[in-house]
Amino acid sequence: MRRPERLMAGLAVVIMALATFGRGETNTLSITLNTNSWSIGTVPVGSLTDTWLHNHGSFAVTNSGNVTVTLYVCASNSTPSGWIPSASPGWDRFRMRWSPEDGSALPDYRYMLASPTVMIQGLATNQVFKFDVEFAAPIGSGQVGVLQDILISIMAVEE
Repeated sequence: MRRPERLMAGLAVVIMALATFGRGETNTLSITLNTNSWSIGTVPVGSLTDTWLHNHGSFAVTNSGNVTVTLYVCASNSTPSGWIPSASPGWDRFRMRWSPEDGSALPDYRYMLASPTVMIQGLATNQVFKFDVEFAAPIGSGQVGVLQDILISIMAVEE
């Protein structure tokens, strides 16, 4: 019996804030994240893992500025192998999705691709937005056994 191929993957979350200026006001655009990484570890080809099953609301973004913001999210290609975020896992393609933690019985996953998409609009000062992340490993790769880093960027834009 052939042993299933295993992949290595690590996930790092990075916070990036985009600011707009104007009107001569003193606006502070700032977000903070309760944790900045998720270590997936070694996973089988084509497998699925998430933070929702193990710890609802694993990630929390706080609007620590003094303006209301819209949050956007996107995922990067992995390094060093260049796996690509995709709507469905494939050869050297992974799927990354996020779900708001709103107390629902099941997660409501939304795709996280290379282009930024809206997570939430109207996040007021000191308001917290919690979410979970799901990772679906590629169904195959030429880079088996190589640790992969995937960056998730969360951007805040003043409304």
